[in-house]
Amino acid sequence: MITLARSALVLLDADVVIEAFRLGIWESLTTKVDVYVASSVAGEAGHYFDPETGARKTINLQAEADAGRITIGEGDAIQMSRVDNTCRPFLLDLHIGELESIALVQTEGLDFCTADHAAARAMAVLDLSEKAMSLEGILKKNGLTPKVRIKPYYSAATMSAWLREGSILRVQAFRRKS
Repeated sequence: MITLARSALVLLDADVVIEAFRLGIWESLTTKVDVYVASSVAGEAGHYFDPETGARKTINLQAEADAGRITIGEGDAIQMSRVDNTCRPFLLDLHIGELESIALVQTEGLDFCTADHAAARAMAVLDLSEKAMSLEGILKKNGLTPKVRIKPYYSAATMSAWLREGSILRVQAFRRKS
């Protein structure tokens, strides 16, 4: 029997995790993809509101990890500090979950799914654009169709625009140094 390898990613911010639950594709996503979240993100994504009923639904990522559906990774503090120091001159305001996730991308070589403007730009500044993915891109790649419409900042087009902005920042910084 041939087993297809699952792809790996880090769901950077709580928004991406929450959106996967809101879209009703979390279970399918964790079946098709090796999902990683940073430890700080695991504590942030606590609930979402069901789009059909409006009811508040609880998310327990530790239970997901305990059941073997996801992996919770811990970023190295020194690497997180390096990411912060590199991105701060570009006025990229990265939160702890984003810093930890990008550090994990650098140390573990994982792909990175985010819906955060500053985090996507930081990926380009750090020359990691090829590791950045939109939620829409992951859904399409894995044949998943959400029940409800995806928001624009989860789209591949938005991710591409943010990565272009980060690339421009990177080039401008290089020119200043030379």
